[in-house]
Amino acid sequence: MFLTWLSSLPQRLSGWPLRGRALFAFALGALSVLAMPPYCWWLILGLTVPLFYALLSTTHSAKTAFLEGWLFAFGYFGLGLMWIGNALLVEGNPFSWVWPLAIAGLPALLGFFYAIPAALLHRYTKIASLSGWAAMIGTFALSEWLRGHMFTGFPWNLFGYTWNSSLPLAQSVSLVGSYGLTLLTLFWAMLPALLWIKAAKQQVLRISLIGGISFAGLLFWGYARLANHPVDLRSDMVVRLVQPNIPQEDKWDSRKANDNARKLLDLTVPDEGNAGATTLVIWPETAISETFLMHEHVQPAIREVLGDYKRPVYLMTGLLRREISQNGDADRYYNSLATYDAQLNQITLYDKSHLVPFGEYIPYQNLIPLNPFVNFGGFEKGAGPQTQTVEQGLHISPLICYEIIFPHATTDNQSLRPDLIVNVTNDAWYGDSAGPRQHLAMTRFRAIEEGVAVARAANTGISGLFDPYGRLLAHIDLDHDGAKNIALPRSIERVTYSRMGDLLFFLLLAPLLVLIFLKDNQGQ
Repeated sequence: MFLTWLSSLPQRLSGWPLRGRALFAFALGALSVLAMPPYCWWLILGLTVPLFYALLSTTHSAKTAFLEGWLFAFGYFGLGLMWIGNALLVEGNPFSWVWPLAIAGLPALLGFFYAIPAALLHRYTKIASLSGWAAMIGTFALSEWLRGHMFTGFPWNLFGYTWNSSLPLAQSVSLVGSYGLTLLTLFWAMLPALLWIKAAKQQVLRISLIGGISFAGLLFWGYARLANHPVDLRSDMVVRLVQPNIPQEDKWDSRKANDNARKLLDLTVPDEGNAGATTLVIWPETAISETFLMHEHVQPAIREVLGDYKRPVYLMTGLLRREISQNGDADRYYNSLATYDAQLNQITLYDKSHLVPFGEYIPYQNLIPLNPFVNFGGFEKGAGPQTQTVEQGLHISPLICYEIIFPHATTDNQSLRPDLIVNVTNDAWYGDSAGPRQHLAMTRFRAIEEGVAVARAANTGISGLFDPYGRLLAHIDLDHDGAKNIALPRSIERVTYSRMGDLLFFLLLAPLLVLIFLKDNQGQ
């Protein structure tokens, strides 16, 4: 009886009034958030995505399909990104009045990435057919890729991130990347929807078999990959992560500058874990300003702490940097990451290149008369991903804050491979929410995609170090201060995704998109 009821569900949905269908679309999107970190209830997608497909398959017009796609997305992004509004509620923030716009405006804009594919599917395919079923997987996977690249990109909460809690299956991104895993996740999630397609049983069985084999194959391959490559640590290099947990309202309070610096220094004091190896100390994003760092009393204090290390030590710190204009133009500000030796000689310097729109700069500022949240004219853009040499045998790819969320944009993809990707951030803006946990999850995927260890140092958030297979070797919890020493994981050979980028994703995507332009002879 249940199967009979289930098989007739699309017909039941077709009789619903527009208001009921709209609420149902929104609810399905909102429920899908439970599939994302920190929950990762991946089975949820096997419910919400097929039901959304069933809803679209009974839509009577492209306009209604557009609305239902937009509402699904608004529910998904509205609840999944609600934590962004916490940044506006930090004490003393003059932009608190923007809070309603922040929590609703971004999801409303992201909604077009699902609304447009839904309308196109209705216009150019018969959704309730095998070709329409496949085309929906392809168009929504392509839309996720476009979301990660258009208008500076925002690939947050890709469907593939539901596998953050399944490290064996997450190994798949070393082959096809996060967009490829998103496509596969949509394929697997859509398998129950085959129940509503009037196609030959052999075709349905064949597709179901492909789905089961691909899922089981990648899962067992991931288990084997992890089992055959245990954690492999270097004995000559230690990473020391420093998380000071300074409240955001105290971070730039000039009255507390000395206390904040002292906290950083106290957490930098070496212990027995630093006795026999070179140490890379990592302070978080904008841990200090360049002006304060160069102060005559600050420099000796830092040199004193670094001088206590028995072996070579390097300090890598987030740096608020200002270039003073010599010709009357406005000063130029940079969100930077710099490396110093024990005598505070600068070895490397990196300027953040993928800036946060409205947070760190205002796009089309000549048309939008606002200042970004940094409370000055905005940061200047850096040159892009780099591989920097700290010393022989230690090459680093630096990234600042949300630069880590972009697949295949974490290194410069040159012949010199980094031994470590360093990501510094400040998630104090977002409080105890899903945001810092989602940010950490994406760090894991970058490590697996590139086959390179990733060290993450947060002011607060979750600091940690992932090995090239995405294993979290050590971490400091949200809203805790502390320091952790972790031996640097040994490098591995360059993985497929690092070499090929999204090529395999598009090879998987192409046949699904071709089906949009083909007539389906079954069930017409």
